[in-house]
Amino acid sequence: ARVERERNRLVTAEVHLTRGRAIADHYREPTTLLQIETEAALLGLANGTPDAALRRLREWLHVYDTAPISRFHTIAQATEARLLLAVYQPDKAAACLPDQPETDPDCSAVAIHLALLERDPDRAAWILDAWPQLDERRPRLEHELWRAVYLYRQGERVAALTGLDEILPEATADGHVRLFIDNGPLVHDLLRAALPTRREQLAPLINAWGDPAVAQGGGAPDDELTLRELEVLRFLPTRLPARDIAARLYISNNTLKTHLRNIYRKLDVSDRDHVVDKAERLGLA
Repeated sequence: ARVERERNRLVTAEVHLTRGRAIADHYREPTTLLQIETEAALLGLANGTPDAALRRLREWLHVYDTAPISRFHTIAQATEARLLLAVYQPDKAAACLPDQPETDPDCSAVAIHLALLERDPDRAAWILDAWPQLDERRPRLEHELWRAVYLYRQGERVAALTGLDEILPEATADGHVRLFIDNGPLVHDLLRAALPTRREQLAPLINAWGDPAVAQGGGAPDDELTLRELEVLRFLPTRLPARDIAARLYISNNTLKTHLRNIYRKLDVSDRDHVVDKAERLGLA
């Protein structure tokens, strides 16, 4: 199931996962069940249902609250954090990670994502230097991908694209599609920068990435945002605090958060600065 998901064969992955769950339910071995539910959560992320995946995984993690921490428990916690990032809750994602995330590659991937969102390049560089298990292919590929994203965010475009070039042949030949797609808008920004001159190399990713117009940086059309979301969007360049925007629109803070999550998702961005930049490019703000 894991291999099929990573290669973006999501229906086949679901079939294997269902078979595996049936066997695990028969034997009721807790560690195996936790591994299966963690993989099911990642499949939910790939299928575009992170909210439902997060609820189910949390139910299982609750069962393990009193169990000793194991490698599989750590992976499950890192997966919970990935899902929280996917639903734009970075503060809660940070709380899921252990005190020393650099001891685990799954946790390191989330930690650097958070560091870049928080515009903390020093911490991001430290995580890259401390990344574990670089002798294994998947952690090494993810490490090099995030190094390229880090360089891109630092304004080192040529170095970032060179780093991406170094991993694309190996990653795509081995079927690592979801590695690029499920790491969110920060990675997508790098891929968009590469797309005009590297379309052939990125071809295995484009189908999983979604609408090619969005992949090319064209963005979502106006009618994908509701009128209320457009009203919210036009307040974002003002730098008013969220509570003041909610007050001016006569809506609750929770309703505003829902609108913001929808705007970020539809425009495929990770934070307020990026949504303003993209909205200006699309003529929405």
